[in-house]
Amino acid sequence: MEGFEEYNSDFLTDYVKALGQQMPGGANIVGAISARMKLMYQMAGQGQMADMLTYAPGDRTVDFMGDDNATKVGLGVPIGYDIWYIYPAGNVLEFGGKSIEDSMEKMEPFFDSLDDAKPMRSPQGGAANANIAAEGFEYTIKEARFETWIKGNGPTASSVGPKEGDTNDMAGYIAVPIGPLGVMWRVSLASESSLSEGTGSNVFPASGDNHTIMGGEILPPFDTNMRETCGEMMMNKGYLIDDDTTCELWADGPDDPQYHKWLRYWIKNENTTIIPGEFIGILCRPWPLHCWWKQETAPFVYAGNWIETEFYAAGVVKEVFTEDDYDEDGEVGNRYKIWVKNEELLVKSSDFLEYEVDERVGILKTYRDGEGGPSYGGSMTPAGDGGGTTNFTEKELELQNTETELNREWIVVPVDFFSTGGTSVGGA
Repeated sequence: MEGFEEYNSDFLTDYVKALGQQMPGGANIVGAISARMKLMYQMAGQGQMADMLTYAPGDRTVDFMGDDNATKVGLGVPIGYDIWYIYPAGNVLEFGGKSIEDSMEKMEPFFDSLDDAKPMRSPQGGAANANIAAEGFEYTIKEARFETWIKGNGPTASSVGPKEGDTNDMAGYIAVPIGPLGVMWRVSLASESSLSEGTGSNVFPASGDNHTIMGGEILPPFDTNMRETCGEMMMNKGYLIDDDTTCELWADGPDDPQYHKWLRYWIKNENTTIIPGEFIGILCRPWPLHCWWKQETAPFVYAGNWIETEFYAAGVVKEVFTEDDYDEDGEVGNRYKIWVKNEELLVKSSDFLEYEVDERVGILKTYRDGEGGPSYGGSMTPAGDGGGTTNFTEKELELQNTETELNREWIVVPVDFFSTGGTSVGGA
């Protein structure tokens, strides 16, 4: 946890106080962890070590050896494993006022690409000083912040940037709210495009080595033969960053969720597997000895967001309407019901190219109205300093909500975002 509490000297005091107020009843965490640790050591043929090591998370034992006796004192330092689960950081499944069930239906292809990994089930309870209910867990995907920028601008939340490389070589970043290190065994980033394309040596599609394990107990399941978590590896073994040219700890952002910090993922310009309109998810596989509040799968989808640019989104065609299906004088060509983010839009094509159901298509959004341009100072200062154009952030995600009414602001366009081909990119 070194580095995590440094930003707040009162962290431990506040955390322990909140923990006592929010811990659900009936959760025998210490007993469950002791039993799990004994089992793991027995599997490794070291059963005699189990009793010596079955302490609660954070326990340390100091021996004061005397001539006649040995005195042992247990020193407990709380590990905030429940920060990842209990403390709120938004829920993108409710983005735009949509129901969790409606959002999950529209995200089904994404979950399928992750071998049916489920979102995190979060105990509900509101503020940190309120008791949470042992029942009433609901699906939650914590809100990841993202920002794309025009060359020359800096990020909205300043930081030192990736360890190597020029931020002018980056297209933007995704900021993920995380809890203390050492709780999650693996943290990875997954988009439908990265999993279907399988590009790069650091991207692992779901496979025999990266499959999903069903959960449901107070501790996560474990499989000693499991190699990775699918997606692009961000952190492993609880503490280690896989690639410090793309990942950064700890990036401070605006409106930090309580007790969380940020893990920032920098999007390189050559990255072709983050497509406008796609949902980008962060997968977490917990360390097997940490309470995880009876999650349904390991890994689970912990955080994420729909990634767009200022001018482009994308969606999946769900229904095609010909001219015979609607009555509009003078209108030519098909209409398409498109699932964009977690909403339904009725849009037209920019030309006579036709699209089919289940095809992912590119969408051109209303272009920027007005004058001005970016500031080319090249420094890591907040976007817009010096009168430049601000960057595009998750706060500018637009909800159209046209459904049965024709959307006259956004149109389907025949674009291939990265000229990579395949079904995961928009257009023809």
